[in-house]
Amino acid sequence: MTWNVMKLLTTLCLLQVQSFSYATPSYLFNVSSTGAAGPISITLCLNATAELSCQRFTVSSLNLSISTTIPHKTYPDVGIKVNTPGYEASGCTMLTNGMCSFSANNDSVTSIMVESTHSSPGRLPRFAYMGSWGGDSVSVCAVDSDGEFTGCSLDNGGAPATFSKPTSVAVNNAGTVAYVGQFSPAAKNIHRCDINSSTGALTNCVVDNGGHTFAEEPYVVSMNPAGTVLYVGQESPTPQPVIKCDVTPGTGMLANCGPTTYSTFSFATSVTLNAAGTLAYVGSWSTPYIYLCEVTAVSGDLHDCTVAAPSPLSLSEPTQVALNSTGTHLYAIWTSDTVVSRCDVNASSGALSSCINADPGLSSSDRFGFVINEANTFSYLSNNTNDTVRKCSVNPQSGDLSNCSLTGGGFTFPSVAWLTLMY
Repeated sequence: MTWNVMKLLTTLCLLQVQSFSYATPSYLFNVSSTGAAGPISITLCLNATAELSCQRFTVSSLNLSISTTIPHKTYPDVGIKVNTPGYEASGCTMLTNGMCSFSANNDSVTSIMVESTHSSPGRLPRFAYMGSWGGDSVSVCAVDSDGEFTGCSLDNGGAPATFSKPTSVAVNNAGTVAYVGQFSPAAKNIHRCDINSSTGALTNCVVDNGGHTFAEEPYVVSMNPAGTVLYVGQESPTPQPVIKCDVTPGTGMLANCGPTTYSTFSFATSVTLNAAGTLAYVGSWSTPYIYLCEVTAVSGDLHDCTVAAPSPLSLSEPTQVALNSTGTHLYAIWTSDTVVSRCDVNASSGALSSCINADPGLSSSDRFGFVINEANTFSYLSNNTNDTVRKCSVNPQSGDLSNCSLTGGGFTFPSVAWLTLMY
């Protein structure tokens, strides 16, 4: 076999491997940025429709110049997905999988703009999902333009798999697939469901543990900003790792579920990533700390975790942790003290500082879940003692919460827990 033939076969093999996996930096694309400041996390794929041959970048500005690294070849279906909430790509054709398609080659650059969706009035959620373990159901509500929950109902998943003490819901970026975590010793499973785009209802629910057998209840589920990794917190009084699963593009099926590198979370109650997908905040109920972890690109592994908030204000038992869309404030519920804390976030390191009691003056009652909308105008707090949800106004600059009132039109949310908004 001649050297040229061997070289050709090697090149073909490399291209075949790359078509089924995410690439390492500088393999597939050249990207430069100018203009308004970011930082913004994006994913580029040579095949937008199938989300194949992909590479992830964090860019510092919003005007992008993109070319491929493969000489003398045009790719007609290159795709870009903006992973940072509150932003979207323009100058390309939006696909149903969240990719925006355009043509690119190595001989010239293609200009793509990343634009904020927060301009008047900002991107608002369409539906809200809350685990309601007291009713063996997920509470599903529409969200109106004023941020109120309306038309709420209980959804038990239906055939072929019904829920057993569901506590949390994660939704993919396209709003087509939901994952439901459960707090049931008899049903240590995750459910994967289709979402009815008109009503928000969960349908065709099946058990999907991604090939993993959970030793403890997989009760907390959340996704990375790119929608490629699902994180699962397990109920356990002893140290346990967070489980991560690969999300199959298109179908949403879970695969390769297994433990992250860092394994000393005790009763992990929340896994919240920054917009770039490079840092994660993990609530640990029994410690009681909020950990700051580094996130490995593409694989989503959590490692090098340190204590980011060691019981600010001497609080305990953190549950849901949430970042605002600009990444400047982190909120956490501390159930033992029925308090909402707010910390400033360092933009580069992710370190927390100036943590305060940000509770909006509600009467003393159990607080459990917390979520804030992408426009940073409303937040929602669940109360699993009174089976209610409150909507609070948010000052986008200071992060202050105010004007809290019940939402849901008098609906009862049985043992309501974690909250998720779908856009």
